[in-house]
Amino acid sequence: MTTSEFSTKDLGSLNYFLGLEAHRTSSGLFLSQTKYALEILQRAHLVDSKPVCTPMVVAQHLSTTGPDFDDLHLFRSLVGALQYLTITRPDITHAVSVVSQFMHKLSISHFLAVKRILRYIKGTLRFGLSFTPSSSQELLAYSDADWAGCPDTRRSISGYAIYFGDTLVSWSSKKQPIVSRSSCESEYRALAITAFEVKWLQHLLQDLRGELKIQYVPTHLHLADIFTKSLGRPTFIFLRPELRVHDFDTLGLPGGRGMVCIILVFDVLNIYGWFLMFCCMFEISISGISGGGGVNMVMLFETEIII
Repeated sequence: MTTSEFSTKDLGSLNYFLGLEAHRTSSGLFLSQTKYALEILQRAHLVDSKPVCTPMVVAQHLSTTGPDFDDLHLFRSLVGALQYLTITRPDITHAVSVVSQFMHKLSISHFLAVKRILRYIKGTLRFGLSFTPSSSQELLAYSDADWAGCPDTRRSISGYAIYFGDTLVSWSSKKQPIVSRSSCESEYRALAITAFEVKWLQHLLQDLRGELKIQYVPTHLHLADIFTKSLGRPTFIFLRPELRVHDFDTLGLPGGRGMVCIILVFDVLNIYGWFLMFCCMFEISISGISGGGGVNMVMLFETEIII
């Protein structure tokens, strides 16, 4: 029908489009931006730099203090290019989000943070995002927050990772719009943001219905941690493949994901009120609540998602 109505030309299988490189593999589709990433390194004169294993220093929190950096144009150019690179590199999303907050007033420490991201990219040039076919039509969402993660504003950082079947389809690392007065409040806001994204994805999928669960996930297994804070090398390297970020030459894709659910790590016991408010907002009927040990709580409930 299209060819009879419009003049079209078959260009064959997609292999390159606006800096995105598409490769067909035995297990699915692999998207990367190797050529684009190399151009960024050339622009920054870091092609021969020494690679590092993580995009940020462990537990680093940048602020507006410190000696000024003069080349504002170079900084903005590099950060803008890195933002486009996150299309296929969710592993640098948090680091790029952090440096993007200092476009108006940058210091030498901010530029050094950008250089570290580029040195990390230097060592992972051929990394990209893997997509594999799956019979599953299930959603799994990880949500987390870093309470008062911004030292200047004391605002928290929200992050989430959402999977459809075995494939990562949506992710985010963003500063919350207002100050949260407790870690409980910041976690609830992160959960609400994740729930909104899940609901939007369900509208796209139309016929997907199911149950919504909130479950405890141990911190060392929490994928959303990579979107809320700078992690040490062992944790970062462990979580990165779970984002479906792999080296093109060594694709190893694990499988198996859960139901339509949201998984959230609760840091405090004083969350029952927030939980009830969340249930009211999304018309959720509580079927069970169980308390965990220490300061963690596991909450499980089922619902028919109303689309």
